[in-house]
Amino acid sequence: MFDPSLTVGETISNRRLMDIFHCACEGGVRYSSRTGTVVLVINNTKSGRPNTEKGDAISFAGRPFAEDQKFAGANKRLREFLSEDRPVFLFEVNAPGQYTYRGPVKSGGEPTVATDDEGATYPVFKLKLYR
Repeated sequence: MFDPSLTVGETISNRRLMDIFHCACEGGVRYSSRTGTVVLVINNTKSGRPNTEKGDAISFAGRPFAEDQKFAGANKRLREFLSEDRPVFLFEVNAPGQYTYRGPVKSGGEPTVATDDEGATYPVFKLKLYR
């Protein structure tokens, strides 16, 4: 498995995150073909769909579904990575520009579907932190 050489709890910049994982500069689900990883970012500095945490279990809100598609794009890739136990790494942003490494995550069960206040449906991925 890819080793980002980070310590759980370590805070890095978005530039460093991009340099380590060779991934996109924005978004909650960032894929890297170069490292064969997915990076998840929970950004608590912006409003949006809720991500919740209880112990080592995390509910991660995916991108809203397109009108005629369920799991496509980033949602499909994340679902595949989790079901195949491929490397997925979690970061959390609690202050602008500060990405705190939470560690690798694995699937905590099948995704469910939720609906936001505007009526958009989106997947909720159940994740577990590796401990």
